[in-house]
Amino acid sequence: MIKIIATASMILFSTILYADCDIPCSAHFMNDCMIRDIKSALPRDLEKDPRDIVERVRVYRLAELLDLTEEQSIRFFPQLKELKRLREEFRLNQEKILQQLEECLRKPFKKDTDLKSLIDELEQLKRKFYEDETKIHKEISKILSPEQYAKFLMFQAHFGKEIREMIREAARRHKKFQPRLRF
Repeated sequence: MIKIIATASMILFSTILYADCDIPCSAHFMNDCMIRDIKSALPRDLEKDPRDIVERVRVYRLAELLDLTEEQSIRFFPQLKELKRLREEFRLNQEKILQQLEECLRKPFKKDTDLKSLIDELEQLKRKFYEDETKIHKEISKILSPEQYAKFLMFQAHFGKEIREMIREAARRHKKFQPRLRF
């Protein structure tokens, strides 16, 4: 299992991410991250961006949940990486178009054609994203057994919610221990 997780880790995270790491990029690294004090085992880059920590936890939990064979992991994790890249690219492009829409709406003499063009561009972006996402999901479904694919879909649906709840709980606990200033 550790070998699969290490393979997934190395596929998903570029060598640039590991360049600042004090420990070797191997199963030893993943084992250390999950068993010992995570903070001390993480590369310094990850300490700066909590999204990378969340992504590592997601990969680890997925590998554990799906119980992939070595062959499956070699084929699955590049697809997962591509899905992540696709979603990030979509998010950035959507953000850019929405910003342009907002700027266009602020103009005192806005043209309906400009608005329509941006709306059409946004709709086209969404269509292309869903087509590409569907292709990747079809590839993933070919790699995994029906049970594994069902687990993958359920995990994808619930993981984000779990993380948000954990963050809320941590914030609540942190707030609880904050001293209240009274004047």
